[in-house]
Amino acid sequence: MLLPPIPFGKWKIVESCNDITVKNYLENSNIFIMRSQGDYDAGGTSMKPNWSIMMLHSQYIYYHTGRAGVDMSNCDVAAFVGCFTANHPTNSLPQAAVNAGASCAIGFETTIRCSQANAWTEFFAAYHCSGDSPEDAAHHAVNRVGRNSSVASMVVITSNN
Repeated sequence: MLLPPIPFGKWKIVESCNDITVKNYLENSNIFIMRSQGDYDAGGTSMKPNWSIMMLHSQYIYYHTGRAGVDMSNCDVAAFVGCFTANHPTNSLPQAAVNAGASCAIGFETTIRCSQANAWTEFFAAYHCSGDSPEDAAHHAVNRVGRNSSVASMVVITSNN
């Protein structure tokens, strides 16, 4: 299947910025994609886009107490493309995003390879821009990268779960 070019001008792909910019993207993007180093601790999962700036922790988005840190009700899909971003039973980045109002959020439970993360992001964008739902686009992207690849640990959480 030949996929159309990706209209990246409509996408917010966060690479490196300060916490105020990240919060604005979280609250105002219909599609939010963050790719960077991921990690987890007892309180949830996190990403650190640049070693010199803040870490985006799931508790920043939505706290265990049921209080939202940001309002993601404008967000159709949030993808946290990094290692361990979905590796927490109750407060992963995808779960926090959906709890804060996102319709769909995606993360990964294990270590993912950079080359496979890059390929997954490109396939996901192409499928979603072609009209697939975020869930379908995410699963098609895993299939294109490979069911035995590191991105096969992907988790998709929707507000319907």
